[in-house]
Formats: sequence, structure tokens, C-alpha cells
Amino acid sequence: MKKKQILCILALFCLGLINSQNKLNVSKKLYPIIENGLWGYIDSSGKQIIKPKFKSASLFEENLAAVRLNGNYGYIDVTGAFKIHPKFDMAHKFQNGIALVYIDGKPFLINKKGDKLFDHNYSEIKKSSEENIYFVRNKKGKFGLITKSGKKIISPIFTRVGSFSNERLIVHKNKKTGVIDTNGKWIIPLGKYDKIYPFKNGLALVTIPGVKENEDDQAFINVNDKIEFKIPYDNWRLEYGYEFFNDDVACIKITPSQSNNLIISNSDKLPDYAGVINTDGNVLFSNKDFKEITPFSNDAAFVENFKNKYWLINSKGEIISPEITDLVHDTYDVKPEKLFENGIDFVKTKDGWGVINTKGEFIKKPREFDFDYSHVSRSGRFLILHQDISIENDSYSYQYGFWDSQNDIVIEPQFFRLEFLHNNDLIYVLNNKGEVGYIDYKGNYIWKHKENKEIKKLNIDYMNRGYFYASSPYKKELAGYGGWGGSNNNFQKNNDVTKLENEKFEVYVDSEIKDIYKKEYNGIKLFVRNNSKDTIFFDAQDSRLDLKIQAKDKKGKWRDIEYSPNSWCGNSYHSLFLPYNHFWEFTIPVYEGEFQTELRAKLSYKKTLEGKEKSIYSNNFKGSVNPAQFWRKQTYYSKGLMDPYND
Repeated sequence: MKKKQILCILALFCLGLINSQNKLNVSKKLYPIIENGLWGYIDSSGKQIIKPKFKSASLFEENLAAVRLNGNYGYIDVTGAFKIHPKFDMAHKFQNGIALVYIDGKPFLINKKGDKLFDHNYSEIKKSSEENIYFVRNKKGKFGLITKSGKKIISPIFTRVGSFSNERLIVHKNKKTGVIDTNGKWIIPLGKYDKIYPFKNGLALVTIPGVKENEDDQAFINVNDKIEFKIPYDNWRLEYGYEFFNDDVACIKITPSQSNNLIISNSDKLPDYAGVINTDGNVLFSNKDFKEITPFSNDAAFVENFKNKYWLINSKGEIISPEITDLVHDTYDVKPEKLFENGIDFVKTKDGWGVINTKGEFIKKPREFDFDYSHVSRSGRFLILHQDISIENDSYSYQYGFWDSQNDIVIEPQFFRLEFLHNNDLIYVLNNKGEVGYIDYKGNYIWKHKENKEIKKLNIDYMNRGYFYASSPYKKELAGYGGWGGSNNNFQKNNDVTKLENEKFEVYVDSEIKDIYKKEYNGIKLFVRNNSKDTIFFDAQDSRLDLKIQAKDKKGKWRDIEYSPNSWCGNSYHSLFLPYNHFWEFTIPVYEGEFQTELRAKLSYKKTLEGKEKSIYSNNFKGSVNPAQFWRKQTYYSKGLMDPYND
């Protein structure tokens, strides 16, 4: 399996295009597959239902699936027939009869006939958690609210907005915070409180201005901005990370009282212990043996003592389970909605992992697994088993297996990725041989992708991420703060092949010199060559030049179809240089798309180390691209601390 094809399939999951099917169409659950670079559909038995013919595909939602036939997206039904013909740069799933699509990079809402619901001048539209409300962003970057018909709820005036909770929305403007309701009415004016936490269980924590920290400067308010009670810091404080109520209770920490006449060293201090309060701010119970308490869910919560042992407790603080040695959750960082999904949770005892209900009863007896694993997580009825392979594998830190607790079936860790689909009917996997496919809960393959070794053109619907890595010999004055992402692409001295007729600095694309881009796509050569008799300087991030390919759009305007990501780490930034009579060589992809156009390369450079940055352009060359390449960036997921990029 080639890496780009793997990433293409993974992108469907990461972008949220694959979701559960319409429950009214249970017999027609279809799954996208790829063969020879084209997408089609199979059913849960592996039978091909729609022949592969699309460049991109998604799962069905409300009996329609967004697919890309060539450069544009449309929507098909479960027979493969187009119900909305391809005319969109990008198209997303239908929700309650409405879908978000893009035309020339501009977002629109459409109905199932493909008609736009309204026109507008917004640069961004995003669905909120409220059925009839959408967030919008104007060209100045300010946020507002509209209805699905385009009716304005509140104009774009906010620099930042949160998410609706209890029909309340936290908004920010000019460093001040306030709250509005679903009608755009002000509930809390901007600046009344220094900080407002999200509403939950009808209450929200606020920080009151003008009060010294830890001197009753925080309070809980209701949805109408009435203070219910203040936090009495002399008695207790809220558990960090759990500044909310759920099941009408909240977790707190209590500091043991000490005699004022005693001088106590840090080593002799008694540790803070956990308790629970009600919505009046009264302590319901506490226990000096409890180190942590999770939020309550279905009137039950887990507790951890100071010896790192766990139990389940009820709403009275009574222990209702045997001793537990480990949880699938962290007691200090778990959302209430993740606890006791469908009334059950996974716990570990001295006898292994089992399934417990909110009464503390084991509905699946604990069992051991006869292989090594480092930790676990949960997806529905499945306990996912993580096996650490970071030492022997450079690309993946873990491989995964699972225990299907409902059918008591164990699949040993062997997958680099698992995605549980359609109420767990099938499981999407990337196995440790680099193959993608679908398996059932017994581990049987329903479909496995067959590797296609044919070299082809790159047909994508997003901006390609910068890939022009280069290096020059170390010079202290050019090192900046780092540049730790190295490159083996050293500059070379000009020879007969690359020698220039004119003495100049240039970027040149030679379409006649063929190569392979990223091991699976057709490529051509790009040269950055310096015969100007001056040394040329470049600002770089982790050895990546600010060099990108551009294309002419339908209006004849040059626009980027690639982008240079930005690092948040100062160590990424440094300088490169290219001396006289030397060059760098790169391979660029041969793009394939619906729109025939001209392309060129754009490079940022400086004539002196401290000089002003300028741009130089390559020769033009023929090519083709897809509409979304002019504006759409894929969601990028950082690989960890050593990957300081968010785009």
C-alpha cells in the first residue's frame, strides 16, 4: 500500500465525511472503497454495489453521498445515480435536509434539490449545535449568527465565539466576554465578568472583577445571570478541570484544617481530599481517603484513593463496587458524557478487564489477555488495546487490537488504525503491513485494498502542503534559533546540464525532465539556480523554503495551489543560502484536474541576510487543477511535541 493512497482513505475519516447512515435505510448501508485510484461502494457483506468511478467519495447520510466525479462534487443516491449533479468545489454531508457546499471557495447552504438557500457575503458558514443556527464569519474575521434561511440573528461583531450549551453562547469582543441566547439577546453584557465558563446543568462558573484572587472572586450563576452561590475558598475549591455541574453535583477539593499555632513543613501537610457539592453550594459528602472523584453520570462516579486504587460510588458517596485496579478513563480528565455510555463502563480488577454497570455489578466478568499492551481506550462496546511499538517502528507509536465485550471476541494488536463504523457493523483498519480495508468484529476481512503500482498524475481537491526542503552548510550567523528539521537536499555546483546562458538568479521548471513524486506520482523537475555572482538568502522553517506552485484561476488571476505551513516553535526558524554558480533541485508533482490552465512557481528570497524579502517567479508551464486546490487546506494533525505545526 502506498502512503499517499493510505492518507487519501484516512482523510475521509479525519474530515468527518464518514458518519453513521440514515437509520431509515438500514438495508442500504454502503461503504466507500478504492480500486486503481477510483472510489466505489460495497455493502457490509463485501458485495460491490456501485462500481468504482469517482475521484473522491464519502459515506451516505440521509440517503445521499457527496462524491467527486472529476473536479467538482455532486450527490448520488444508493444506486450510484446523481441526484445533485457535480457543480461544487467541495460538498459535505446532509443534516436535517441541509448541506454545506463551496462554489469558487465561497460557502453556501443547499437543500436536497441542490438549490442555494440564500446568497450572502460571508467568508465562512459553520453549523452550530442548535438545529436552526449557523455561525458566520465576515471578510474581516468577525463572527455572527444566522438561521438556516439566512436571516440574521446577530451581526458579525465578535472576535471569537464558543459553542452553545444550555441555549447559551459565550462570545468575545475586544478582550471582553459576554453571553447571548439563541435569539441573539444579551444575557450577560460584555465585560461584566472577567471569565465565564460554559453553562452545564443550568449553571456556569464566573470570575467576578475587582475581587482579589481566591477571596470569593468566583461564583456560579444560572442561565438568567442570577448568582446562585459564591465559592467559599476558606472551605473548599472546585476540582481543576471539572468547573461544572453534572447530575446536579460538582466535584470539589478540600484542604484539611491545621492548627494556627503550629508551623508545619510541606512534608507534614495533609493532602487535599475530594468531595461533592449540590447546586446550592452545600457539601453533600467528602472523604479524606478520596484523592480524585470523576464527574457523576447516571448517579455514579469513580473515585481514586491515595494508593491509586479505584471504586465506584453512588450519589451518597457510598462505595458500591469491588476494588478496581485501573479505569479506561483518567480520573482527573474525563468528560461526563464519556462515562457509562449506554449504562456501562470498562474497569480492571485483579482478574483482568470487565464491564460494570452503574450499580457496581459486573455484566461481563473480568478477563485477562495473553499478549502485552500498554494501555486501553474505549469505543462503544469495544475495549481498544494499545501496544507500544515506538522503539521498533519509526512511523507509528502504537498498534491496536480490541476486545468485543458483547461477543467476547479478542483481536490481538495488529492495526495501526481502527475506525468503528455504522454502529460497529464494520471496522475500518490500517494493518501493520500497510494495507487498508474493512473487517467485521470477528477480525475477518470484508474488503482489502489491492496495491496499485501504476505511476499516475496527482488528482486532489485541496492545497498541497509545502515540500521544498533544502540545506546549505552550517554558518553560525545563519542558524537563527534552530532549524532542527534537517534536509539532505544540499545545493550542487552548476554543470553542463544546468549551466545558465545568462548570469542571473532564477527558478526554472523543466517539464521535459521526468521524475517520480513521493514514489507514486508523475513528477517534473524544478531548479533554483544562482548565477548572479551574489549569494542569495532565504528564510526557512525546518529546512523548508517558502516556495509554492501557483495556477491561473478562471479569471486569469494567479493564485497559490500550495502553501507553506507555519510553526509555533522558534527553533524551527533559520536561514539558508545559495552561493554563486550553485543550484537546488526539486521534484514537483504533475497535477491532474478538470480545469486546464497555466502554472508557475513562486519563491521568497533576500539579497542580504537582513534585507527585505522579495519574490521571484518561474517560467510558466501547462497543467490542470481542480477548483478546491485554490483555497482548501486539509485539516492537519500534529504528530506530537516534535511536530510544531498546526496547518
